[in-house]
Order: sequence, then structure tokens, then C-alpha cells
Amino acid sequence: MINKIHHLNCATLRPLGKKVICHCLLLETDTGLILVDTGLGMQDVQNPGKRLSTTFRLIMNAVLDSNETALKQIEQLGFTNADVKYIISTHLHEDHAGGINDFPDAEVILSEREYNAVIATPNAGAGFSKAQLQNIKWKKAAVGTENWNGFTMQKVLDGIWLVDLEGHTFGQCGVLMDYNNKQYFHCADSYYSRQSLVVGFGKTPFMFKLTQWFTGKNKQALKENEQKLYNLYHQNIQGLEMFCSHDVDEFERLRNI
Repeated sequence: MINKIHHLNCATLRPLGKKVICHCLLLETDTGLILVDTGLGMQDVQNPGKRLSTTFRLIMNAVLDSNETALKQIEQLGFTNADVKYIISTHLHEDHAGGINDFPDAEVILSEREYNAVIATPNAGAGFSKAQLQNIKWKKAAVGTENWNGFTMQKVLDGIWLVDLEGHTFGQCGVLMDYNNKQYFHCADSYYSRQSLVVGFGKTPFMFKLTQWFTGKNKQALKENEQKLYNLYHQNIQGLEMFCSHDVDEFERLRNI
């Protein structure tokens, strides 16, 4: 059972001068702490040339601040890295997975498809850092045994599900959580701007639209899930909070709830 959700920005990025963040979650539960994504980690900040690709460093223009790491923010809340029992990974791109190494005792839950496409594949392609993905306790989940509002999903922990959102990567998942009589749906990188939910992907600011399309691994699945998320948002389901990884306004609103 989730007792509290902390909204953390674990990486400020400035692609083309536009500020975005990496919206991660720290869940306080009956069985310990759970992180949903980790953003950049201490080793990324201290040694970016070894840990982060040249393309990422040039294009994303990350603010390498140790105080933004999940580790430092967790310590500021009075916890230690050993208190984190699980990390739920939406996908393994550099700006989402760098902090995993700061929690060596945690078990990392991810979709089986993401594991097979990245960890089990010698050359996973652009966007992934092998240096970040070493010596990790992986727990693979075969997403797809349950249905929810047109999506397939898999329960992975008490009150927490991985939701299939393939497109940005071959195994990307969102994370659905029951908390305080509401449902929180972290949609990862299925969209970059909330405008995609409100007015549709076609009217999203050009930079976000271009980046989302350019980085998508499965263009057809990306397009289908964009439409499904738009439809879900416009159902106006009572008690459902939807948000993505990089929208600053969403983060600022939710962190103050």
C-alpha cells in the first residue's frame, strides 16, 4: 500500500534552450521505499564523459547538479539508499536510468520487452548507456495479463501496475498507482507536453512533436498510444491524474498537491 507520493525532479534538461525535467516518484509504502525512474545519478554528474553519450550531452544540455539526484533528495527526506527496496523503470534511456546505480540493493522492475530490447541486445542503439546498466538486480515483468481502459497492464507490486506504452522504446511502460482514493498514471515519454492530451498531438508545440517523433522506436505504436492517452484524458475519469516525464507545469502542479 502506498502511504505517500513525493514528486522529484531528478534531471533538469535544456534542449535548444527549452527547460524540461525528469519527473520521478518516490513512494513510501508499507514495505519500504519505491522509486519510479531515477533520472541522472551521482556517477553521471561526477563523470558525464564516461556515463553519458556525446549526443545526449550536446543535445539535452543537462544541468549536472548532484542535489537533483534521487539519492540526494531521498537523503534530504531523512532516508538512505538502503531504504529503497524497488525501482520501477518506465524505460532505460540515459535521462531515466542513470540513478539506478545509486541504489545497489534495490530490485529493478521493468517490462520484459524493454529488458530484451536493451539489456539482452548487444547494440540497443542510441539513447541507452551501457555504463549505467551494469551490476543491476533485474526483475522482468511480462506486461499484458490485465486490461484497463483499452490498455494492457501487469500488476507488479501492491497497488502498482506496469501499463504497456510501447512506442518511445520497444518496451516502455507507464506506471499506474492507487493512492489516497485516486489513481496516478505516470505516462513516461508517451508525450512531452500536456497539450498532447488537451488538444492532441498534432497541435503540440513543434519542438516537442519533432523530438517525440524522431526518438520513437516504434512509430505505429507511438501514434496509437498517443490517441489512446488523448481519449483516456477526455473521458474525464473522476480521480485519475495523468502526467508524463518531462512537462514542467505538470510537475509543479503535482508537487504542491
